[in-house]
Amino acid sequence: MSERADALPAVLADVAGVAEGESAFVDGPALWANGKEILHRDSGGHYDVRLTRAVIRDLRPRLRADGHVRLRRSGSDWVEVDAEGREGELLLAELVALAARAHQPPPGATALPPPDAAGLARRRRFH
Repeated sequence: MSERADALPAVLADVAGVAEGESAFVDGPALWANGKEILHRDSGGHYDVRLTRAVIRDLRPRLRADGHVRLRRSGSDWVEVDAEGREGELLLAELVALAARAHQPPPGATALPPPDAAGLARRRRFH
């Protein structure tokens, strides 16, 4: 992970299937899995994790009961995580690992990297 002041938590360095790049949604680092941004830190200091609707549906009771997690409106792929303290960081790492697995390419296909500067600029125009 990067050494910047806004670096992602070290606990995320061990998550398989992710690559660090710049966020398409905010100014700062993000994690990407197969060409999809799956994590960034929002302006409020929380982390937005793209789990997919299916994963959220499967985990909904647990996510609702966890004080570190805020669900978004119905139909969103994203949840907001307060990673304060060791418990919050471990939850964040677990959810990022689930997000990475949910976004992996099919067997035999090569995972897409984070977008380059031009690709990131194109994505930012839509956000």
